[in-house]
Amino acid sequence: HRYLIGPFRVEKGIIKAALEVEKKHPELKGRLVAALQFRDYDMSKTNFSPALIDLTGRQAFTITSGINFNEIVSGYPLFVKLRSGLGVVILAIILGFLAPGIFSNAIEVYSRPTALVAPPPGFRLEVFPGNAERVKYSDIEIGGSLTGGGFPDNVEVFYRFAEGRRQSEKLDLKGTKTTVINDIDSLIGQESLQFKITLKQVRRSLDYYVVAGGVRSETYAINVVERPRVTNLKVTINYPSYTNLKPLILDENNGSFAALVGSRAGIEIEANREIDNGCLVIDDSLQKEIAFKGSHGEASLLIEDDFSYFIRLHDRGGEENPDPIEYQVTAVPDEYPVIDVLFPGFDVNLDENMLIPFRLHISDDFGFSSLLLKYQIVSSGRKGGENVAVIHYSEIIKTEGEIGFNWDLERFNLLPSDYILYHFELADNDKVSGPKITSTRVYAARLPSIDEIVLQAEMEQEGRVLESETILRQQQELVDKLEHMAREMRNMDNIDWQKKKELENIVNRQQKISERLDEMAREMKESIEKMEKNKLLSEQIFEKLIELQKLFSEVATPEMKEAIKKMQEALRQMSPEDLERAMQDFQISQDEMLKRLERSVELLKRMQVQQKMSAMLRMAEETLLEQNRINVETEESRSKDDHSRLAQRERQLQKQMEVLKNEADELTDLLKE
Repeated sequence: HRYLIGPFRVEKGIIKAALEVEKKHPELKGRLVAALQFRDYDMSKTNFSPALIDLTGRQAFTITSGINFNEIVSGYPLFVKLRSGLGVVILAIILGFLAPGIFSNAIEVYSRPTALVAPPPGFRLEVFPGNAERVKYSDIEIGGSLTGGGFPDNVEVFYRFAEGRRQSEKLDLKGTKTTVINDIDSLIGQESLQFKITLKQVRRSLDYYVVAGGVRSETYAINVVERPRVTNLKVTINYPSYTNLKPLILDENNGSFAALVGSRAGIEIEANREIDNGCLVIDDSLQKEIAFKGSHGEASLLIEDDFSYFIRLHDRGGEENPDPIEYQVTAVPDEYPVIDVLFPGFDVNLDENMLIPFRLHISDDFGFSSLLLKYQIVSSGRKGGENVAVIHYSEIIKTEGEIGFNWDLERFNLLPSDYILYHFELADNDKVSGPKITSTRVYAARLPSIDEIVLQAEMEQEGRVLESETILRQQQELVDKLEHMAREMRNMDNIDWQKKKELENIVNRQQKISERLDEMAREMKESIEKMEKNKLLSEQIFEKLIELQKLFSEVATPEMKEAIKKMQEALRQMSPEDLERAMQDFQISQDEMLKRLERSVELLKRMQVQQKMSAMLRMAEETLLEQNRINVETEESRSKDDHSRLAQRERQLQKQMEVLKNEADELTDLLKE
């Protein structure tokens, strides 16, 4: 009261204060003190005039209205007393922390004046683990300690599982006591008792409290939770930009996948509870951190090779997810591009046009970066350096398509027997591992010499003559055989199985001859066109060969083809009348075909001679032109390499002259025939 309440009373009496004011302000002339004294007088028992008292008060009020009373009253004595009171408050707070029972017991006593309050115990009860969190199916210890003296004989632990009834276990404390010294009781040793119970394989949350010697602890809660585990897994595959593929979201909880090399897999993880830290364990060794925020985590993986991984989680209590699932990742390489040379697709001999028409088919899983034509010129037996030409194609072709173009070789000034070795290279657009290149096989485009062209044309023509003569003999045999069978069948009432098979054999052979003649006509047309391109034929001979080719195409007449069909039909039906009529028509068509074939073969032989003469003339002209070119280049040549190359061309020209001489000898023999 002295230190906490006294300082807030008036420091001095009011009269003393008024005297202090009048001492500093003489103009008051005692009016302030008089007005204060009149305030306390009983007017009925005094002889002072009321008018005088009222006037004195008014004058005092008027004069003091302009005076600052703060400059008269000092606050220092109040400050001194407040400082003393503050020290008392601080001391009380310290004692409350060191011995809380002192004040709590006092508060309880004064707050319940009519109740009988027991004296405070001589010990302090502490309970563990307090409010806590434990993993499901783990053993939980609940206990505490008593420190001080006057311990009870037993303590009782009360607990209740969620949605269960209250249970308790009583523990006997008549055991060994220990002496402990802690920071608070550093000056004296105190006895201590520990106690605990163990709850096995706890599956549900619970609350509990402890009662010891009439002292009841607070009620604490233990939250029983499951171990951390992955409840949801989402994988998004982002393919490399060059593939132009949209991101692929896999089915939920599917952590195994296959992805293109260079892809990045985004992994989103949802756990059953808040996670302190987690990682992806790759191939049981490498760990990649997962960024967790609460129960949601994210990680990213770059796909470069095959690997396996599993997810490891730790909650804030240090518990780890049990038996994590191991996932497999397969890295799919970008496939090599594919290129096919659809035409020509084989080695070719160049003609006078000096053009190669190309048709290519290209394909790749994600696209192309370049298409190149690489070639080397081989002239006079010497291979030149590699050259590269970039092939441009339509932008419409993204991953597959056909490309057509003509390669003009005129500008290379190839000489007879020179050739070009070439191949194509197709590169894909793989920007992760680098473009992969597929090459075609090496093809050759050769400019044949005139003697080679002539020799090939003559061989083809000679082959046609020989084959035509063979077909003519086969046709004559069929005609004779059919006539013989027709005579035999006139005296027969029925055709036996053997005769039927012989007739079928004749008809089938006749059909094959007709088909082969059609093929020869087409081959002859192609050969004539080739000789025309190489300018081996005069206009007159060219027209005659065209007529001959047309004649060959008409050897197997439509009537013959119709007779073959009727003969086959009659043999299937085995009607004597139909078979007889069919054989008659068939014989007539055979005879007509034989006559046409004889004329065609005769004309073919004649044209062989004329064709050879025309080719020899063309060869002679070309030989003369080549000799003139060599002579001019010899006069202009300067280097040793030029002389060597010209000498080789001269040797080739000599061989060509020998071929021309042999051709002349063969022509002489043909004319004799």
